[in-house]
Amino acid sequence: DIQFPPVEIARTVNGDDAFRCLCTTFERLAGRPTKHSERNTLMVITDEIGLPSEVALMLVEYCFSMDKATPAYMKSVALDWVECGIDNIVKAEERITVLSMRNTLEGKLRSKFRMTSAFSKKQKEIIAGWAEMDICEELIDEAYEKTLNATGKLSFPYMDSILRSWKEKGISSPEQAQQDKPAQTVMESSFDINALEQSS
Repeated sequence: DIQFPPVEIARTVNGDDAFRCLCTTFERLAGRPTKHSERNTLMVITDEIGLPSEVALMLVEYCFSMDKATPAYMKSVALDWVECGIDNIVKAEERITVLSMRNTLEGKLRSKFRMTSAFSKKQKEIIAGWAEMDICEELIDEAYEKTLNATGKLSFPYMDSILRSWKEKGISSPEQAQQDKPAQTVMESSFDINALEQSS
């Protein structure tokens, strides 16, 4: 990890209004002065990773809203945003909306599926896809029921196949999904559940 000397960080705070605002915002949200490791991470995010200051500000606020404002988490989010081309306020707002939906959906699904362990990386990717497709919770319930009826167990890849098929058909409600029964029967019979599970 890149480590900026304290004197360089202090010079940046004094000479860069945008960076000083970033540090001030962090301190306000944390309710205390920033530590060296935190200021160093903010420097890494703006100077090395390359997030614009106004986007970095939104990143900090998002991390605090998730109660995950640690240097490691902030840096991982910054790297993800750069990789996804999040380089302005509008894109950052859209990204935060999707992330918030995904985190809310994960919590609801953990309760719904009575899961006692954390979601796997692959399961989180699948749930993130549902959030990005703006699939409603009621439609996920419908896919869950169909998955249990067809496989006898919770299978994220199988549910994902059903939901993506509905998305392609423009189905956005449980009522529409229930009208799709004939086509759904054909679709289900074509799935190889073992192959789906291995792919997860």
